[in-house]
Amino acid sequence: MPAKDVFFHWMDYCMLVLTLLLSCAVGIYYGIAERNKSTAVDYLMAGRSMPVWPVSFSLFVSFLSSISFLGDPVEVYYYGAIYWSMTLGFLIGLPIIAHVFAPILYRMKLISVCEYLEIRYNSKVRIICSIISGIGMMLFMGVVLYAPSLALSQVTGLDVWLCIMVVGVACTFYTSLGGMKAVLWADTMQFFLMMAGLLAIFIQGILKLGGISNIWNISKQGGRLNFFEFNPSPFYRSTFWTFVIGGVFRALNPHVSGQVWVQRYCSLKSEKDVKLAIYLNLPLYLIFLTLFTGNGLVLYAYYNGCDPMQQGRIRKPDQMIPLLVLELFQTLPGVSGLFLGSLVSASLSTLSSGQSGLAASCLSDMVHPLYQRLSVKKRMSDKCSTILAKVLSASFGVLNIFISFLMMFVKDSNVFELSLSLVNATFAPVAGVYIVGILFPFLNTMECL
Repeated sequence: MPAKDVFFHWMDYCMLVLTLLLSCAVGIYYGIAERNKSTAVDYLMAGRSMPVWPVSFSLFVSFLSSISFLGDPVEVYYYGAIYWSMTLGFLIGLPIIAHVFAPILYRMKLISVCEYLEIRYNSKVRIICSIISGIGMMLFMGVVLYAPSLALSQVTGLDVWLCIMVVGVACTFYTSLGGMKAVLWADTMQFFLMMAGLLAIFIQGILKLGGISNIWNISKQGGRLNFFEFNPSPFYRSTFWTFVIGGVFRALNPHVSGQVWVQRYCSLKSEKDVKLAIYLNLPLYLIFLTLFTGNGLVLYAYYNGCDPMQQGRIRKPDQMIPLLVLELFQTLPGVSGLFLGSLVSASLSTLSSGQSGLAASCLSDMVHPLYQRLSVKKRMSDKCSTILAKVLSASFGVLNIFISFLMMFVKDSNVFELSLSLVNATFAPVAGVYIVGILFPFLNTMECL
């Protein structure tokens, strides 16, 4: 039941601009408030003194990203609610992380997670894994920035490259200026915007489509309620087993070897806080993956029999959700802007985390060892390290914008599939090195590789 004429109201623009301004304001505040704290630990690790709640929210939203907002409901639209089974994988994986992996990494007081690899194996393994992880994160961030820019272009009529510039520059500004504290508190604010945007779609979709029972019946008739697809074949695309097992490893990969996530829980005050922050993510994954599944079913029921891709109304599947939002809220000015603001927030949270993580990793794994080899002092001053960390953070922000421009030329792929491909190709092998190193201490470097 799509509408023909949709538009972006001036109130929607206001909501969108407000989202960017609030994030920048957080960066300015902490840039001023923390200007007298010149150590790299303060800038990159928030002084290892953060409370549990903002870190827990940041761990969660750093994983979520705009890819989930645009890609996950479309996954349900095409392949069914079996996607929700991934929730069970997270419910299994997170307790393992909290009790097995996170305590070991936290006790080491790391800045770069790859420092563990030099202690466990040698410096060559550390450098190789740092480079692979860095390349993977930069490519992933390119997709994360491209996804909301594509959506913004769809609803505003602006060029995609201009949307990339606006979002990318805003993120680079507040991340480089405010450091880790700005990132963590901005993530907390962005979490609530993201929740509001998802709920708005779900509730309005129910009202527009005549209730949950009607959505359920349409989805059932279309074969989208495939919760119990237990086909054991590894060649079958979407089954209960692929999503549950995949969910376990999707949780393990970033929390065990991802600089972004390890950097966050290493910014907490105690090991007890680390476990609590990870456990607080359990209900968040349950709520958000349920909302993504629900919104995917709303999407299917709304466009049942009139697929906008087949009708030529959109060019890519990733534009389905923005189109749905415009049509659902065309009589409610400002709500479309709320969703687009939540989408941009999802992107900003992941991008800012990635920039900060890449700066920490590059400084600790590349710059400091090189400085120790070439300098007589052997140790870089805290002031110099902090300045370099800010320069690196800004540089990775610029590089991310450039990579996102390149994503404009990727054809015939949606963001859900593209992001999974990048994660599997780069993060998964590196995570395996960490998992083997921690669980099998009797294995040496060659056996691990």
